Amino acid sequence: LWAKTDVPCEPSEGQEASVAQNENEEQPETSNQEQEASGVRGESQEQPETSSEAEEGPRIVTDDNGVRSADLECDQITGNNKNRKIGNCRRKQQRCSDWIQENDTHGYGWLNALPSCPCNLSEVNNHEPHWGYVPYTGHIKSFTVQDYHEGALGGCARSSTVEVGNPNPSAQQCCYDEINDTDNSGGQLITAGGAAGTPDIDAADSPALLALLDGHIASDVTPWKQCGAKIYNQIRKPNNGNNCATNVLPK
Repeated sequence: LWAKTDVPCEPSEGQEASVAQNENEEQPETSNQEQEASGVRGESQEQPETSSEAEEGPRIVTDDNGVRSADLECDQITGNNKNRKIGNCRRKQQRCSDWIQENDTHGYGWLNALPSCPCNLSEVNNHEPHWGYVPYTGHIKSFTVQDYHEGALGGCARSSTVEVGNPNPSAQQCCYDEINDTDNSGGQLITAGGAAGTPDIDAADSPALLALLDGHIASDVTPWKQCGAKIYNQIRKPNNGNNCATNVLPK
């Protein structure tokens, strides 16, 4: 959800790009699945898996016509200002549903053109294309990795942009768990859950440019705020194309 920096993959000051209103969203875990897309925009692609309707919490549901939408459980809201909160929730739910359907129409082939995440942060500099690194506390403006990938204490890496037929270049994002300074253990790819990295459909190689890129905010940042990490990560599934060991951080 944020921009990369052009510095090597050692802990250093980095920058985090994301511009949008701060809203509190829960980040429950998501399933760990490899991306199953091929081709480019416009080709028929298999959709990311839909949540089970028996599952509790926000989820994706499918109607009789195969159209998917978000269920944020707005009608279960209680307490003070109930009607106002339900109204706000339903507006977010509609925007999230629109975003899901836009993605289903667009297709998921662009994901296949992105590089796979290295299994360990130490491997990032050995992979092409170039990867930029942002430490957990690295930021642009007042936003940090912590805001969107809480628990990714090893920081996140982001690939150079790739032209995949989208309006703007796209990029892969990968986040890692904490590194033990004593023996340099850790730094493993987080493969699922709210701390995991997610691909950006609208990206830029410059952190400053990404912070101002309206397409990135509209396509990658705002939907995360509207849908929450659980639903968002089912549409923008964290990459594990290198079959790294499953690594889902506790909530």
